Amino acid sequence: MKKTLLVLMMALAVASCAEWAEDGYVTMEDVFIDDFESPVPTKAAPLSSMPSTFVCWSYVNDGTPSYMCRETMTQSGSVWKSALKHATIATGTNLRYYGLGSYNSSYMTVPGYNTTWANSTLVYDCPAASGNQGDIIVADSGIKNGSATSASLTFSHILCQVRIHTAFDNVPAGSVTTVNLTNVGYNGTYKFSTGAWTSVTGARTMTYTASQTLTTASENVQIGTDDQTMMLIPQTLPSSSQLQVRVGSTTYTTSMSGVVLTKGRRVTLRIIFNATSSISTGNDTDCAPEYDMNVEVVYE
Repeated sequence: MKKTLLVLMMALAVASCAEWAEDGYVTMEDVFIDDFESPVPTKAAPLSSMPSTFVCWSYVNDGTPSYMCRETMTQSGSVWKSALKHATIATGTNLRYYGLGSYNSSYMTVPGYNTTWANSTLVYDCPAASGNQGDIIVADSGIKNGSATSASLTFSHILCQVRIHTAFDNVPAGSVTTVNLTNVGYNGTYKFSTGAWTSVTGARTMTYTASQTLTTASENVQIGTDDQTMMLIPQTLPSSSQLQVRVGSTTYTTSMSGVVLTKGRRVTLRIIFNATSSISTGNDTDCAPEYDMNVEVVYE
């Protein structure tokens, strides 16, 4: 994936006896963020620019984050600055900076001061309503000598973006009202040191209410708005998972068993409606055709 340079001259000021600014604040100038292949610049879609704030940890000698712990870095012009002053770091001390973007305490549990680097995790409870689901980005500077004057932060996406489109025309005409993706694991643990999700548990219906009209010629139409894009924990969907799309008075359903939601990827579920034969009545008047639905999974 390509990387977007958000500000020029990437540099992360670290505490060193000789190099620190006199005011004692930690400042971060210029960070990178990985792009999804085709980012959509909306709230629910992947971030394509850095948020105005993110939180940061600084692990001392890969031990506990006793130097910085969930500290808010706020953008001021071209830099992100901490609100707290810090003491200088002893010579020979190594630091590891870790950043987390779009922090939301309502859905996230993050490491405290007594948590070592090896045990640091993000526990995330993914909301059911797609409008409440946001992108999550993280960055690991790697081990840096405390006497260094800069360190790099490259943020990467750790959720999977899921959107729904029609594939071809010949779709049932009518108003789309509800989209459900059922039996999705919603509680997961992301380990800082490995960059992997583990222990994805629970079964929740991810949902949104659409407001658009399909015609029989609605080919490659996005169902719902950009803000209703789902941002889900990476996982393989179970055999009980279904995609349900309600058009008019009919809910069309298809299995999502085995569909893989991959970290940092966009997945488009392209729904394919298949018309069954028209039903003739006794006076030879054809009724509207019935449809069934299946899905083509496209990874971008």
